[in-house]
Amino acid sequence: MVFAVMKKMHSRFNGNELAMKTVCICFALFTIGLFLGCSSSDPDRAVAASGDMEAKNVPVPMTFEGPGKKLPAKIEGWEISSAPRYFGPGNLYDLINGGAEIYVQFGLVKMVTSEYRSDSLKNTAVTVEIYDMGSPLGAFGRTARFLEGLMDPSGVGEGLPSALSGKSILGDGDLVTWKDRYMIHLTLMDESPTASQESISLTGRKILPLFAAAVCARIENDPPPPPIFALFPAEKRLARTEAWHPERLIGVGGFGPGYTVRYVDGNLAWIAFVTEKFPDEAASKSAWESVKGADVDGRALVLKVAGRHVVGIIQDGNEPLGDKLIEDLAATLLASFTLGSQPST
Repeated sequence: MVFAVMKKMHSRFNGNELAMKTVCICFALFTIGLFLGCSSSDPDRAVAASGDMEAKNVPVPMTFEGPGKKLPAKIEGWEISSAPRYFGPGNLYDLINGGAEIYVQFGLVKMVTSEYRSDSLKNTAVTVEIYDMGSPLGAFGRTARFLEGLMDPSGVGEGLPSALSGKSILGDGDLVTWKDRYMIHLTLMDESPTASQESISLTGRKILPLFAAAVCARIENDPPPPPIFALFPAEKRLARTEAWHPERLIGVGGFGPGYTVRYVDGNLAWIAFVTEKFPDEAASKSAWESVKGADVDGRALVLKVAGRHVVGIIQDGNEPLGDKLIEDLAATLLASFTLGSQPST
């Protein structure tokens, strides 16, 4: 069984956060006993309660609360086969060893995990995780972070229905998407001795979109990504690189939260960014003053004040942009945020 799970890990997200998280989740599920899950209004007591029931050989009840209410009982021949297990900011580490902090950073309130099985595929299971991230911005931001480090993430939704393709990430045996305040992570586990990367990929591409659609159908609201991204220039923009950073925009202190978009033009690459709104223009000018001389590892950086925002361009990669080009790019960005209709952030 463990061998089959290990084979599943070699997805096209190999080496980035999604693949690493999948490894942690799969081993955690098999080592702590997925079938012994439990729920509690206090997620920090859920694991201990499950252990008590295991020791007494008492079946764990199917309890659906919070994000657990979004779990379908059946999904086209697949039935929920393990009691939902709940985790919160205080004990998510028990499920995701070494990767829980980022969920808390993006606003995690509570998450649920459970498993589904089908009589038609005896050796296959699908794990469904639903994270209540507290807000649509948190759910969007956490999902976008899975793409960090990919040179070109523009094709991560290929092969998915149109309703999912623009907001989802499809790997070999994994699918991540978001809707409203919820982020959904689906993992296919093939326990058969003949499982291969190709077979897992093919099965995942058939099954996981069905699961994503079924869970999303139970979530009423469907807000779009943050509207502020419409103000970023379109020319040379790299699709699916929009991201929200809940703190330390571009990796330096003084800015706090903000938004980024990546751009590529041949060998040249850069990141356009904008802070969230400061209380007033004096505060944005103060932030501009404190950051304009920041050490950014030798990369070219140009900042401009756009009302209550600070906008800027920073070199992305080793190829120098040149003084004129980076100034022109910053001027275009400034004009867009100065003249455009600035949505509330």
